[in-house]
Amino acid sequence: MLFFWLTLRQYINEKRMNNVQATDMRRNSTSQDSYPRRLGRWLINLLTKYWIFVSCGMLLLVSIQTTVVLYRIIYMAFYLFFILSFQISFGFWRKTAATFHLVIIIYSMLVLIGIYIYQFENVNVFLSERLSKELLASIGLEVVPSDVLAVKLLTPSTFLVVNIMQLYYFHSGWMKLITMPSQRDFSGPANGTLTEIHAYARENTDNVSKTHTDQILNCETKTWLEKLYKKYFRTNRFYKQLIYYGWRIAELHTFKLVLFIVALTCAFKVCAFNVILIILATIGLITSRFRKLINLLTLTATGIYILASMCYQLEIAKQHIIEKNFFVRNCSQISSNMSIIPNDTAKWFGLELTSNIDRFIGFYILLTICLTFDAIVRYRQKHRRLLLSVKFNVQLVGNRFPVLFEPFVIKNPDDGTYEFDMVNYQQADQGIYNFFKYLANFIFYRFGLEICYATIIIVVGSRLDMMAVLYAIWLGIFLISSRHFIQRVWPAYVFFLVIVFPLQYMSVVGAPPFLCFDYPWINIKLDGWIQLRRWLFLPDYVNPPSATQLIGDFFQLLFACQQWRVFKYETNEKDRIYARAGGSNREIIYDKENLKENPTWDFVMNRRNWFDHMKYVIFMYSAWTVLSIVYLAGTTRISLLGLGYLVACFYFFWYGQDFLTKHVTIMLRLWGFLIYYCFSVIFIKACLQVAVCIFLYSMIPCDGVKRTSSFCTFVDLLVPCLKPDLIPPKNCPATFKASQDQCDRNASSANLFMDGFCLICLLLQKRIFGSYHWKHIVGELRLQAKLASQGAVLFNNISHKRMREEGEREEQTVNKITRSLERIKEQLRLNQLESKTAAAPADVSEHFQAIRSGDYYMFDYESDEEEDEDEGKQDEAAVAQEQIIQIIAARDKHAATAALQKPPNTPLSESRSQEFLPIEGFERTTLPATTTTAIMEPTTMPQLTAPVEPKENSTKSGKSGFFKIRLIGQIVLDYFTNFFDRNSRDYREVSKRLGEMKARDKIAQQDQRRRSQAVNAATTVIDLDEDNCAPVENGRFDNRIVSQTSQLKQHSRVYRFVDALFYYIMSHSELVCYAAMVINHLTSGALLSIPLPLSIFLWAMLSSRPSRNYWITIITYTEAMIVIKYIFQFRFYPWNATEITEMNPLSPVNIIGISRKENAASAADLFLLLSLFIHRSILKQLGLWKAEPSILDGSADQDVAVSAEQEISSSQAPKKKTNFYCFEPFINFCRRLHQALFVHDVYASLFFCDFINMVIVICFYSQFGERATGNNVVQTIKENKVPVAFLAMLLIQFLLIVIDRALYLRRNVRGKLFFHLFQVIGVHIWLFFVLPGITHTKFRDNVAAQFWYLFKCIYFGYSSTQVRLGYPKRIAGNFLMKKFNYVNQILYRIYLLIPFLLELRTIMDWIFTDTALGLSSWLQLEDVYSNMYLLKCARWAEKKYPTQRGVTRPKLTKYGVGGSLLTLLILLIWFPLLFFSFSSSFYQPNPPTEVNVEIKVGPYLPIYHMTAQDIDLVSFSSTDLKILRDKIDTLNAEPTVKDSAYGFLRDFNSDDIRCANLFATSVDIWDISQPVRDTVVNNLRSNLTVPVRFSYTIRRNQLDQDNSADAAAVVTGENTISITANDKNIRNALIQILNGTVDTQTAINFTIFNLIPRFLHVKPKANPEEINSFKNIFPRDYYANITMGLNRTKTIPNSTDVWWEMSEHGNKYSYTPSCAYSANQNYLSMLLFNDKVSPANISFLTRYGIIGLYTTFVVVVARLLRTVLQTSRTIMFYELPSVERLWHLLRNIYLVRENGMLLIEEELFAKLIFLYRSPTTLILFTKPKSK
Repeated sequence: MLFFWLTLRQYINEKRMNNVQATDMRRNSTSQDSYPRRLGRWLINLLTKYWIFVSCGMLLLVSIQTTVVLYRIIYMAFYLFFILSFQISFGFWRKTAATFHLVIIIYSMLVLIGIYIYQFENVNVFLSERLSKELLASIGLEVVPSDVLAVKLLTPSTFLVVNIMQLYYFHSGWMKLITMPSQRDFSGPANGTLTEIHAYARENTDNVSKTHTDQILNCETKTWLEKLYKKYFRTNRFYKQLIYYGWRIAELHTFKLVLFIVALTCAFKVCAFNVILIILATIGLITSRFRKLINLLTLTATGIYILASMCYQLEIAKQHIIEKNFFVRNCSQISSNMSIIPNDTAKWFGLELTSNIDRFIGFYILLTICLTFDAIVRYRQKHRRLLLSVKFNVQLVGNRFPVLFEPFVIKNPDDGTYEFDMVNYQQADQGIYNFFKYLANFIFYRFGLEICYATIIIVVGSRLDMMAVLYAIWLGIFLISSRHFIQRVWPAYVFFLVIVFPLQYMSVVGAPPFLCFDYPWINIKLDGWIQLRRWLFLPDYVNPPSATQLIGDFFQLLFACQQWRVFKYETNEKDRIYARAGGSNREIIYDKENLKENPTWDFVMNRRNWFDHMKYVIFMYSAWTVLSIVYLAGTTRISLLGLGYLVACFYFFWYGQDFLTKHVTIMLRLWGFLIYYCFSVIFIKACLQVAVCIFLYSMIPCDGVKRTSSFCTFVDLLVPCLKPDLIPPKNCPATFKASQDQCDRNASSANLFMDGFCLICLLLQKRIFGSYHWKHIVGELRLQAKLASQGAVLFNNISHKRMREEGEREEQTVNKITRSLERIKEQLRLNQLESKTAAAPADVSEHFQAIRSGDYYMFDYESDEEEDEDEGKQDEAAVAQEQIIQIIAARDKHAATAALQKPPNTPLSESRSQEFLPIEGFERTTLPATTTTAIMEPTTMPQLTAPVEPKENSTKSGKSGFFKIRLIGQIVLDYFTNFFDRNSRDYREVSKRLGEMKARDKIAQQDQRRRSQAVNAATTVIDLDEDNCAPVENGRFDNRIVSQTSQLKQHSRVYRFVDALFYYIMSHSELVCYAAMVINHLTSGALLSIPLPLSIFLWAMLSSRPSRNYWITIITYTEAMIVIKYIFQFRFYPWNATEITEMNPLSPVNIIGISRKENAASAADLFLLLSLFIHRSILKQLGLWKAEPSILDGSADQDVAVSAEQEISSSQAPKKKTNFYCFEPFINFCRRLHQALFVHDVYASLFFCDFINMVIVICFYSQFGERATGNNVVQTIKENKVPVAFLAMLLIQFLLIVIDRALYLRRNVRGKLFFHLFQVIGVHIWLFFVLPGITHTKFRDNVAAQFWYLFKCIYFGYSSTQVRLGYPKRIAGNFLMKKFNYVNQILYRIYLLIPFLLELRTIMDWIFTDTALGLSSWLQLEDVYSNMYLLKCARWAEKKYPTQRGVTRPKLTKYGVGGSLLTLLILLIWFPLLFFSFSSSFYQPNPPTEVNVEIKVGPYLPIYHMTAQDIDLVSFSSTDLKILRDKIDTLNAEPTVKDSAYGFLRDFNSDDIRCANLFATSVDIWDISQPVRDTVVNNLRSNLTVPVRFSYTIRRNQLDQDNSADAAAVVTGENTISITANDKNIRNALIQILNGTVDTQTAINFTIFNLIPRFLHVKPKANPEEINSFKNIFPRDYYANITMGLNRTKTIPNSTDVWWEMSEHGNKYSYTPSCAYSANQNYLSMLLFNDKVSPANISFLTRYGIIGLYTTFVVVVARLLRTVLQTSRTIMFYELPSVERLWHLLRNIYLVRENGMLLIEEELFAKLIFLYRSPTTLILFTKPKSK
């Protein structure tokens, strides 16, 4: 009531303030609105628009509370009335909306008042006397506590407030929003076209100016507020477009959603009432004309059911209906066989009691919401059309076609015609955006049949019952029929579905229980009959069929009805506008192909945009993708049916492009056979389920079957049970294994998914084959076949051209070398003529005198050496590195952009602008017909990024960082683009030439066709859609291609990269095939696959280009290998029958490779197949498939034709001379070993592969040797054991490296060939036949061996390349010395740091190189050469990054480099102290494991012996440690003493302290001989001092062998107390004990003071020590006084056994820890403080100690650093201004040696020696060259 009065008061106040508000509004109308006002107005509009939904939602929420009562049912009735009136009449609903809300408010007030006043006792008693308790409960009147009442009234009160706000605040505004504009006569001109109307509606610019919006979006923002405003406008525009398309999608598909919710409701809640909904849904699927009527009927029926279900929950209904069994009939009274029939008719209808009414009717509530939303969509779209009609003065109606992007149509009121604006199929070819618009509009029109087929396949695969078989029969009929026939029989198919769909649901519901109808199939007694009934989908009272299976049937019927409408569009004349826009679905096989012009755009020859490229990729390679899916469908599960997939896949793979270029009728017929087979597999599997699941599986005995039985053979060959719920249960023990798992444990995962997916892909590919776009691909493939040999001729021509260029370069190099040699000879001759004082080396006969006879005359005629052209050049990688460094160092965007500008005088090793110049004879670049378009324009670095306009100086560093990252990304992308282009330039050039030939050939064919059409005037071109579609204009391809493709390339860096990458992969496609073959063998490691890698390394890579016969052989063998492996995968073979596979790796099954694998779908086999066939396709594209050259067409150059004739003559000549045809290839190959066109040095790569393999062997020796139990070689070497096999492997590997280096240095190609053959054969024999027997592991399970083989295959590839191309003629220096940048310098220094590597290489070079120098001279020369390289790198860096004079060093350099070195030096100085200070934090505790103690009197046998271990060694607790520290603090001692004790305790934790508790009784029986006793007694009676020794031995576990030197396992110590002459009592007691040991039983005790130290410091290596600080802090408690005596047993008569007992019970200590048992008189206690020990990984440092580290490590490092810093003695050798002359002198020495001029080598070496002996000459020789 409070809310009511507050609302009324607010209403009165608002009426009073009307005048004041009006005045304020007039006053503020002229002022500009502020942001808060605009925000408030926007919020008010938003609430006005959507508050009605809040009100309806609250009404629904109030009505479906947990407890169902009458007033809530009335709320539900109000809700249903509201939405039902909205469905019936929008005008009536709009007029009654205010009245409805007022009635709701009044009713809610009455409900609240009634519930509240019922809580009064008088009212409660009054109503209880007149009404029954059940009636009151049904109404909703009950007495509740006050707190519960507040919660109960909260929801109705909130609902009341919401409705009052809707009525009094938002109703009037909402009424204005939903007012429908009047439909007037639209006369006069229209204010816009239909396209403009669609654009206006899409922007939804009712209150916003579109021009203003575009101006804001296109302007340049400066402040963050402007950027935020711009983002808001962009987001708002996107939101409006999303809303526009969302309403259109809802208009098209909301009715389908309603029908789907109906089907979903019926499937999850099976009852008789839902039969009405199913029938309505079926009618709605058939026709959409009665959409509004069906919605109305559905909503009415649903509302009635909701109200009935809620009324059924009332207490009064339970009393009068349920308890009286009103709907119950017991059928068992009629017949005993009817006892299974349910007796509750109300439940059958759908009425039952529930405690959660919201869940019970949840689906129906959702259905009412969807129905209401559908009506809202219809009215909203109608309202929108009327508004647009008024605005543009046209009559807009809804588009009756299912078009997404064009929802409006203009209706002409005069003649009733319509104006449409739809994207047609011709516009779809113009770009990706138009294509997706077209696809959204016409996807079902174009692919409706395929979607229907896919739905049928999904339904068949999910159901697998009788209905699935019937659906499969329909699918088979459709697959073998033409589209025209399908169009005729489609109504029958739809009628079948319309009849079957409701009947199936009725079968699920069953007969009404009150009829007591007994099904005739219920009483049949047959094994598996229950499962057979489920398969037949027969109704059953106990086990009814599953209704969820009908969800798939619903979609099947939905798509079938949609396809029926498509057929109507195609045949109905008034719907031709839609068919014309969508294009014809007629296949090209029904059109006359002769003299037929293709109406589609030629995207193969002329690619205008990215969409054309996408079409090319899809149409060109979709067939290979589909065949791959067919392969996967056959190998996913091994069966006889899957073998058919493989055979068909291999058939199509084998014919490849020959199949694709066949006539379209033949191609579609062959492809149809594959489709029929795939359908047959699905049909057979679906039909066999009833036999396999129900009858075959039920025959299996409980004890199981063998996998070689006929049952398992049948399951293996055909199909297992795909639906386990169809298998009859068996009365077997619990240990019985499921029958479907006995033959194949993967049977439970078997399904028809891959078969169905394969069939869908085959159908889509068939559509591609039957399209006009495919004709362009066919024309391309036919041109490729026509030019199949032209590429080989072009490549040979390019090779000859490259060979001539290489010969010219080699000739230039030889001439240069000759000039250099002659210059050297002339210089030496002049020097010798001018020599007066010294003897020339040429006149000396002895070698050592010659190399030391250098003199000044050698430098008199020193001329400037010729610059090496390669040294001044800089490759693109170096340029890119420098640019990246400059960009990183740039301070702003301008500097970063300037860094991209390439220096104009920086030469490149290979310029891209020179690589791709067109060949002479072609003035215009045209499109190649292969993968990409024309040749790319030369791209230089300045074109990478456009200059950036300067912006504000306050640019943030974050933006600059992102800008730099973007520039670096562009540099990297362009570098790889240029790299790929440079390495595929030959293929690009050939592709361009072939493209020109194909373009001209295609133009000639079109001209010929056009002439034929002109001759035969009666022949007309068949139009695709029978409209005015102009054919593609032939014209000249050249101008159009160049302009369009060049424009695309100039604006797309990604395109250039993808284009270059594709050509790079295409140019190396054979390497991809080789890799696939190696990977295939890597995964199998069997005899079947071993020919693949052998063929690579023994033939393919040894030849320049493998012939067609080689690839045909490999393809044939691969297919045969896959089929053989597939055949032997069945489980009925004996070796596959056992659950445990054959573990012997050398068994015949594993060696051959026919053992069963869990995953039969080998990805390696598929990858190999695709690689081989794609490579074959590439060879055909490039004209390399046919081996024999053919005469070129007229479009080729004359030079190429001449070269072709030369090739033919040269190839025919040797055939007449040889009679050994079989050995001819080998003889020709051996002859070509010294005739390589191009020489390539790959030794560095060979060495790297061998080095990696050595590392693999060392790290994973356990997988190569006999010790395959997990021990690695490091652990073995720690044990000082070197396995012989490990040593042999390393030595063999090392020997192979040495032999390879020797062959390289000797340039022995034939030796390298035999060495290569030996390695290939030997490695494969050892790795696949010997190693598995050693390790007892299969190769495919040996990961380390697989990696070793992978790198060895890379080695074999490089080795084959080396054999094929030969060794280089000149070998000088390390491969790292080719460049002088930082990267090579760092790598070379790392190379120098590797022990013995430089020495090994140098000595081997001296051994295998022809030279006159001795070993020492050779080593000196190599050392000088190495130093000069490092100096040249340093001078390069100084020249590249110069330093200005007179400028202080940057702080970054000072504090960066200098600070780092200073920090390093400080760390080195203080390293030992820091190390030992901080290392203790991670030291490990080293507690004792055993403590042995002894007490001796004199030098005789011990009188006491005891051992403490295990439980006697108790850990010290943290509490005890804290008490000890507190005790030290409380003692009255000097501060220094306390500090000393604290300092000692600081190094120990509680884990380091142990209490050793020793049992007081000795473990040994004491026995002493009489002479010894007499001696001891005599000593005691005399005044001699007798010592009493307490000795202890402490034993600890050795943590690791590595720290054995840091900690001793056993340490000992002792404490001695002397019995002097003054100790009379002790002496007398001992004498009495000794004298009375045997004769008397007298027990005599005595005390030895300070005998046992209570605190000991146990060190790692030294003996334990007493703690002096504790002696000072506990002066009286440090030692324990021990009372000892001799005891004997008293329980055994006449026993003579005696022993000693000790005790410290009489001592009173100031501190005793809880772990000590000394409080007990039976124990002695000691506290052991144990030092920690260092871990094994740092024990090599800790064992030396602080002093040891200072005397070894620090001093050695200091001396080494001092040696490095003292460079004054080497200044003359390392501070050379210019090393160019010296570098060329060294190169000259190598040059003359390579040419066999050993005398000149000695003279030049003598010159070098003298140069280092004469500082003056060295200074003159290393001066920089003057300009």
